[in-house]
Amino acid sequence: IATRVGNRPSLAAGLRLAGDRGRGAGSLPVRSALAGVVIAMTSVACAGVVAGSFRTLAASPERWGIPWSSSPDNLGELGIEQLLPALAGDERLSAVANYTAATLSIDGLVVSGSALDLVKGSMRFTSLSGRLPDSPTEIAFGSATLQQLGKHVGDTVNAVASDGTTQVVMTIVGSVVLPATDEFSVGLGAVVTPAAIRRMAQGSPSETPVLTFADGVDVSATETSLTNDFGLSFNIFTEPRPQGSIISLGDSRTIAVYLAVFLAVLATVGVIHVMLVSARRRRHDLGILRALGLSGKQAQRAVIIQALVLGAAGLVIGLPLGVITGRAVWQALVA
Repeated sequence: IATRVGNRPSLAAGLRLAGDRGRGAGSLPVRSALAGVVIAMTSVACAGVVAGSFRTLAASPERWGIPWSSSPDNLGELGIEQLLPALAGDERLSAVANYTAATLSIDGLVVSGSALDLVKGSMRFTSLSGRLPDSPTEIAFGSATLQQLGKHVGDTVNAVASDGTTQVVMTIVGSVVLPATDEFSVGLGAVVTPAAIRRMAQGSPSETPVLTFADGVDVSATETSLTNDFGLSFNIFTEPRPQGSIISLGDSRTIAVYLAVFLAVLATVGVIHVMLVSARRRRHDLGILRALGLSGKQAQRAVIIQALVLGAAGLVIGLPLGVITGRAVWQALVA
């Protein structure tokens, strides 16, 4: 077919050599070379998916439960009730909210609860399924906490009110990503409304102003100005910082990249080996082709085309497998 379509006998010979492993002394490790290329391409694509996913995760704090740019750790002389409206009037801040954290008691399980009381702009926790709660009798859990409770979206749970005796029936409306720390993962905890967390906090809740800077502002200069105006304190810990388990994913990414590079080099060596062995073991076949009119350069092209066909076949098969495998590996890493 290749000869009729393109009138290139070297192409036809190369395709035939790539598909025929030969017999006896003229046999070639075509299948093993193809398998090596497929494995290498699968590994390269898998590593690319894992590396790209980690890069996206590391650059997106909302994906590890922190939808703000900064949370100052010193409120100065103003109370939070006075501070939040003052910050909301600053045009350099696109969003301002009061982040409240407290311990909750849900179906006998001690849970870290979170709530965002929005003052300005838009700031929301990331939902994995369902939605965020919008009434005091609704709650959303991290995926790990949902599993611990043995519940699903749509089920109900019993929460203990702050008085320690009153039971509050709450409907699970979603699964969310919670702020991650070295102690808690993104899958642990619950999100409720500000009214609900005040009603159900076991002990005194902690309140922190959280801020999102407007696009294009000088963050460092803005923090200095806010420090001078309101006595706020900013440092490297007030910016979103991924927890240790997220950072450790970077090590997995590095190992995957090194392994993919090693296998790619190995596959290249395998294809080159097939080329060299083919030129030696297929001398009889190539001699017949030369007798039929194939020139020396055409015979060389046929051997090169054989290697290219093996590489292309490995690419076509390996890349989709690598993407699928990479997604599965990433899901397993972040689960």
